[in-house]
Amino acid sequence: SPQNILDIAYTCIQLNNPNRLECQLGGYGSDEKGLSKKLYAHTSNQGIIEHFASATLDEEVEKVVQTILQIRTKDPIAQWSDFAILIRANSAAGVFIARFAELEIPYQFLSMRGLYSKPAIIDILSYLRLLDNYHEGAALYRVLAWQPYSLTGQTIIELTHYAHQKAISLWEACNRVDTLPTIDEQAKNKIKEIVARIALHADLARTKRPPELFLHILRDTEYLAYLKDADTLEKRESLHYLNQLYKKIHTFQLEYPDAGLRDFLTLISYEQEAGDEGRLNIDIDTGPDAVKILTVH
Repeated sequence: SPQNILDIAYTCIQLNNPNRLECQLGGYGSDEKGLSKKLYAHTSNQGIIEHFASATLDEEVEKVVQTILQIRTKDPIAQWSDFAILIRANSAAGVFIARFAELEIPYQFLSMRGLYSKPAIIDILSYLRLLDNYHEGAALYRVLAWQPYSLTGQTIIELTHYAHQKAISLWEACNRVDTLPTIDEQAKNKIKEIVARIALHADLARTKRPPELFLHILRDTEYLAYLKDADTLEKRESLHYLNQLYKKIHTFQLEYPDAGLRDFLTLISYEQEAGDEGRLNIDIDTGPDAVKILTVH
């Protein structure tokens, strides 16, 4: 980035003083006094800095999006990855993400936290929790709704309604699926296949270490094959997140060699209860051709 843009970004983070580490160490941007987060450009070019005032948040978002589209129209060699939106906090990204999705503009939200909130991670953690407790209804509901299984929403509704009507768990309802005339044979066979596979993995969980069990699940459930089936941004990101979860499980096993699945799930639960959303490892210089959304810090 040109120096004048880097200077604006650095000025922006001063608004967090005196809570920033740089400020508390007495540096205040001086290399001689202490820590400095001031950046220096490797180019002599000057960037164009403009200020647009909008009456509402929606107008602001629309102005940003339309500006990007206009530049892309004027410059045919411009790529989506040439654009970045800097926000003050992760919570401000939602409005831009929604608008980009609506216009089918490729984007990548670069956050340092939030691994546990990614859909693919929620899917796999739900499956792991089922292996520890079959009757965890929310986890089983999530697994039944997996895209690779192709069960319709109506089928899952029929199962949950039957479970509620009979005052039984969703797991027990799945085991009685043959008694439900409103579910077709193909769906019944798929549900019985899911139940059998969960039972098999629950047995494996007693003898296999968590990293090995994790790989068995991805292969046996065809979840990994589903993600590799089509080369889309969403699926590539999901594979990246699953790789990070695997590394976390592997590190956990190295630190606690005798620990099992329940121990790992307990760790995740403690982290989430403490407000830890799961660290994300990102590389801003790699990835797909997409608009980058990230915090200014």
